[in-house]
Amino acid sequence: MVHEIIKRVRETLAQPGMSKHKLAIVAGLHRNTLRDVDDPDWNPSAATLAALEPHIVGSEVEASPEAA
Repeated sequence: MVHEIIKRVRETLAQPGMSKHKLAIVAGLHRNTLRDVDDPDWNPSAATLAALEPHIVGSEVEASPEAA
């Protein structure tokens, strides 16, 4: 499950107009939190993943029309 969330974070960052800084701020994280996301050994904390999850591709919140 953790690897799936990390994959979805990376997919979200590949979207046009999205950046590491933007995703971090939207998720309420420090802007440098995602600086190493492209590193295959990136090991985010559970708290970081929990903060990101509602804002990434494939999340129920992200897919919900009410969230737009």
